[in-house]
Amino acid sequence: MATATKILDRVKVREVAGVFRSRDVLDTAVHALLSSGFDRADIDVVVGAEARERLGGAKVAPEELPEVPAAPRQPVIAREDIVLVWSLVLSILIFAGAGFAAWLVVKSGGELIWAGIAAAIGAIAAGWVGAQLARAFARRRIDTSRLS
Repeated sequence: MATATKILDRVKVREVAGVFRSRDVLDTAVHALLSSGFDRADIDVVVGAEARERLGGAKVAPEELPEVPAAPRQPVIAREDIVLVWSLVLSILIFAGAGFAAWLVVKSGGELIWAGIAAAIGAIAAGWVGAQLARAFARRRIDTSRLS
């Protein structure tokens, strides 16, 4: 029982910082870290312009920002996250429109079959829009040099 209350030794926390001058290089590095087994919650970003504003406009070199404790850190938000959120919002709005159309059909005395058809058309439209967004995003992310 004495070992259960034993205090563990201190653990050193290691931090690695990198300076990326473009979003594409940052995305590649984040993808490599995630593929190597790092947890997404352990990856933070310090954005230079926001850090300078929060630091009172102090001129700090980008290479030195990770050493400044007051520099604001934020979680990594991938481009895929933004596309997924907007796709979800758009799909919900389209589905709400389809539901409203079905409700109007039923309220006006129409048959339930027409309400089902209106809802199905709305679902197809939402799926089509989501597929177009995913296709447009995938086209920008595919490296055509690897395909040949």
